[in-house]
Amino acid sequence: MSFTALYGEDPERSLWRMPAPWGSLILTECFGTLWQIEPDFTPCETPDAAPEVIARAFAVLEGYLTAPAPAAAHDVTRLFELPRLTNLPEFSRSVLRTLCETAPGTVLSYAEIAAKCGRPGAVAAVSRILASNPFPLLIPCHRAAAAGDIKRFDVTDPATFAPKTWLGQQEFSQIAAWLRLHELAFAA
Repeated sequence: MSFTALYGEDPERSLWRMPAPWGSLILTECFGTLWQIEPDFTPCETPDAAPEVIARAFAVLEGYLTAPAPAAAHDVTRLFELPRLTNLPEFSRSVLRTLCETAPGTVLSYAEIAAKCGRPGAVAAVSRILASNPFPLLIPCHRAAAAGDIKRFDVTDPATFAPKTWLGQQEFSQIAAWLRLHELAFAA
């Protein structure tokens, strides 16, 4: 849904960049709050000077990229209070919250997520929701995969951890593989 459809205006948005192992992360600020996080392959040496709301997100993301740990309950609560998530349908919020509650290093199938959210037949819907996740890493959609893909995971072959697409884009699949392996290294 477009900004205009939701809010009756096209608000000003600001972009902020921080380093990531594959290049960078771009954080979008809108309405004075975090609106979106996008991976990008453009290298970035240091984070942009950013307002406090984005600087806090930078700190959380930096911590995750250094040593992934389960999200603190108060951080998840604050995340789900952001306008971008409060406007989502309840099932979408449930899917995203399920991933926040999934331990680092664990990968659930789309069917498992659908069942945990009370709609076992909604596998395709889960996949679509995850492809449009506005906050990858904060909402770890790399902890979800097709059941057949999970069966092929092999730590001796990192390529087996790459999905066909991640966040709806084929070029991001290697980032998802990196995130999955990064979490496994810390979960061991």
